[in-house]
Amino acid sequence: MARKAKPPVERATLGRIAVARTWLLPMVVLLCVTLPHLSDGDWMRGDSGWYGAIGTQAWRTGEFLTLYGEPGQPYFNKPPLAFWITGLPMYVLGPSVWSARLGTIVAAAGCVLLAVSIARLGMSRRGAVWVGITLALTYEFFRRTREISLDMWQALFLIAALRLVVGAIVGGRARGLVLAGVPLGLALMCKPLVGLAAIPMFGAMLLACGRWRQLPWLLGTLGVAVVVAAPWHLAMWSIHGLAFTSQYFGAEIAERAGGGSVVNERAVGRWWFYLEKIGEGYWPWLLALVCCVIAGVRGKRIGGDVRVLRCAAIWVVAWLVLLSVFPDRRDRYGLVFYPALAIPVGAWLGYRSRSIVRTAMRGIERHGWWAMPVAAGVFAALPVRVQSPGDPQWPAMLAYLRSQGNPELWQGAMIGHRGSRIYLESGRWPITTRDRWGEFVATPPGGSLIVYHAHDGLRPGPRERIEFQDGLLTITRLDNGATWSPVKP
Repeated sequence: MARKAKPPVERATLGRIAVARTWLLPMVVLLCVTLPHLSDGDWMRGDSGWYGAIGTQAWRTGEFLTLYGEPGQPYFNKPPLAFWITGLPMYVLGPSVWSARLGTIVAAAGCVLLAVSIARLGMSRRGAVWVGITLALTYEFFRRTREISLDMWQALFLIAALRLVVGAIVGGRARGLVLAGVPLGLALMCKPLVGLAAIPMFGAMLLACGRWRQLPWLLGTLGVAVVVAAPWHLAMWSIHGLAFTSQYFGAEIAERAGGGSVVNERAVGRWWFYLEKIGEGYWPWLLALVCCVIAGVRGKRIGGDVRVLRCAAIWVVAWLVLLSVFPDRRDRYGLVFYPALAIPVGAWLGYRSRSIVRTAMRGIERHGWWAMPVAAGVFAALPVRVQSPGDPQWPAMLAYLRSQGNPELWQGAMIGHRGSRIYLESGRWPITTRDRWGEFVATPPGGSLIVYHAHDGLRPGPRERIEFQDGLLTITRLDNGATWSPVKP
C-alpha cells in the first residue's frame, strides 16, 4: 500500500526543522562539552590572565590604540582586536572565569558554524551536520574554550576567509575572493602577519579546482586585507617608531622564526609535532580520516562536491607543513586546520559509513538535541574535576591583600604575566620598578609593600621584613627611611 503523501505545509515545516537541525545540533554538542565544569581550574594560568588584564584595562582606560600591560609599559607583542573582544565581557560583567572564557566560546561556536557552512556548499545535510559534530567533539579544539585564546579568534577569521573562497570556487563568482580580504585583514589584527600565509593556499585551491582564471583576483584579496589591517600598524609605527617595530616584527616574528629563546622548547626539533597531536587526540575521527586518505590514494570518490574536499585538503596539508617548518611549534596553533580537517571526516560519515555506524548516527541526529544536554547536566552535577586545581599560593596571597584593603604594591620581582592576577583582583598593578629590559625605572620609598616571585630574578634586601610568604610568593615591607636594595641573582 502506497504511503500517503504529507500535505505541503507539513512538508515545509519538516524541511525547516531539518535545516535548523543542521546548524543547531553541532552547536548543542559544542556547548555540552564546553559548559559543564567551566569554572574548574585556574583561568588565569598561562597567558589567559595576562591577556584578560590587558583587554580589560583597554576598556577601563579607553586606551584602545596602544595596549598596555603594567602602567607605562606598552604591549607591542600582538595586534589589539582579540583583546578588545575578550576584554569587553570582563569589563561589563567583571573579571571572572565565565566572562573570561565567554569570548573564546563565541569564537569556537563561529568556527563550528563556518565549518558547517563550507560543508553545505557541496554536501548533504547529513554530511554537513557531521562536519560540525566532528569539530565540536575534537578534543584539541574544544579544550581551548577554557582559556583566553587569540588563536581561536584568528582561526575564526581565517575560516571565514576560507568559506568565502570556497564559495567563490563552487559558485564561480570572483567577488567572494575579494570579500575574503575582510576576514583575512581581521585575522591580521589578531596575530602578526600569520594570515598572509592563506593567500598562496587560496591560489593552490583555485588551480586544483580549475579556476586559474580567477588567480588575479587574489591581488584584490591582499589589497582588502591590507586596507583592513594597515591603519593600526601604521598608527603604531607613527606613534612609537622603532620601539614598536623592533618588538612586533623583531621579537615576535623574526626571533620566533629563527628559533630564538621565545620558542616552545618541548617541540624543538620535532617536525612531526602536529602529526603526533592528531595521532594522539583525533579519536574516533582518525579512523574516518584514514579511510578518506586511502580512498583518495585509490582514486575512489567519497561523496559530495570534490572541489570542497580538495580545498579542505589543501588547507590542512598547507598549514601542517607551514606550522611544522616554523620553529615555534605549539598545540594551540593547530586550531587553524581542525575545522577543515572535519570536512573529509563528515563527508565519509555522511556518504560512505557502514550501516551500523549510520544507525548510531541517526540516533544522535534524532535524539542528540535533548540527550546531550541531559548527559551534560548529569556530568555537571557530578563532583569531578576536568582541570587540575589552581596553585593555592595565589588565592592565599590575594586573600591576604583583601584582608589588608588591597594596599598599593611595588614590583620587587614579578613579571607582568603574574602581576596581571593582582590587577584583575584589585584593579591596580604592582608599581613598575623595572622596564622590559630589566633596567630600574623607579624605587619604592620606605614603608612600601614589595611583592616578589622566586622565579623572576630579585630577592628581598636586608632592610625588608616579610609580611606574607607562601610557596614562591613573598610580600615584604621596606623599613621606614631605608633605601631599597634587593639582592640580585
